[in-house]
Amino acid sequence: MRVVHVITGLGQGGAEAVLYRLVETPMTGCEHVVISLTTEGVYGERLRALGIPVHALHMRGLADLLGVVRRLVRLLRSLRPDVIQTWMYHADLVGGIAAKLVGKPVVWGVHHSSLEKKYTKRSTRLVAGALARISHFVPGAIVSCSVKATGAHGHWLLETAFQGDPERRRCLRISTRRKQASRVACKARYCQHRCRLLQRGEI
Repeated sequence: MRVVHVITGLGQGGAEAVLYRLVETPMTGCEHVVISLTTEGVYGERLRALGIPVHALHMRGLADLLGVVRRLVRLLRSLRPDVIQTWMYHADLVGGIAAKLVGKPVVWGVHHSSLEKKYTKRSTRLVAGALARISHFVPGAIVSCSVKATGAHGHWLLETAFQGDPERRRCLRISTRRKQASRVACKARYCQHRCRLLQRGEI
């Protein structure tokens, strides 16, 4: 199965890191291709090192929307994916439209936990509004990165957020011979708004 991932960009960010971790995980019978609507950023070279084909469409903003849709449609027709997975609002919009034009199923990815004006650019809110209007007929499914993100898009989100799986956690502890919960540390980009949500227990 060939999965084409369409993402807004490949700079240093949370969704980009999740995409990288996903495609670096061996999956039998699954072939990945990554398309960035903008540039290859910091992950382009890293993805190629894994043997993942990377394409950059160099979108210059919403004014270039129609042009980048045309370029993406041509590229998707040449790649002939079985399914298209999009990451973040702009990729959801552009990738969703292109997927419909080439007749391929698409899964949207929501990686934004708030649409409040003080935290979100106007252009981003406009794109989110456009997604809400087409969400009932473009994506076959929508994947959300968190419970908070699901709540922020409850009026058009089709699928629930990722949830912890107690059975998989139990199996992991058995396979790693850990009887108690382990303490896990991670390195991430600081976001003041998300820190407030964490403190309030909302994510």
